[in-house]
This record gives sequence, structure tokens and C-alpha cells, in this order.
Amino acid sequence: MAWFILNQGPRGNSPRMDGWFDIAWSFGCYLLPLAVAELYFRAERAGPTMQRAVAGVLASGALLSALGVFGAWRMMWGPHL
Repeated sequence: MAWFILNQGPRGNSPRMDGWFDIAWSFGCYLLPLAVAELYFRAERAGPTMQRAVAGVLASGALLSALGVFGAWRMMWGPHL
């Protein structure tokens, strides 16, 4: 839902789930969390600069997740309450 909010609509999505974003996200939903976990584990052994950078990545991910939850509530659940 964060994608819909940031793009103001379903750009790259299609009803049959074969748009360019749909295909990219089918891989990204596995690869992105693995990449972030790898950064986190490497930052444990790295210096404070790397740790701060990874903390920024994690904070950005948390904000995007919060935006997606808000969008889901606003567009999908809220109208039916």
C-alpha cells in the first residue's frame, strides 16, 4: 500500500498481477529482507559509521511499513467500518 500512496495509484500493477512492479515485487519480497538482514549482520562487526547507516535503512523500512499499514487501513479497512 505504501507503493500506491507514493505513486498516487497502481503504477506498474495490473489486475492479473503481471505488471512490471508486480513481477519485481515477487522477487523483492524475498530478496529485500535478506539483503537488509545481511547488512544488519555485517554492521554488528563493523564500525559505528556502518551501524548508523544500517540503522537508517531499518528506520526507513519501518516508516515505509507504517505508511503501508496506514494506507491499508485508510483504503481497504476504514471504509467498511
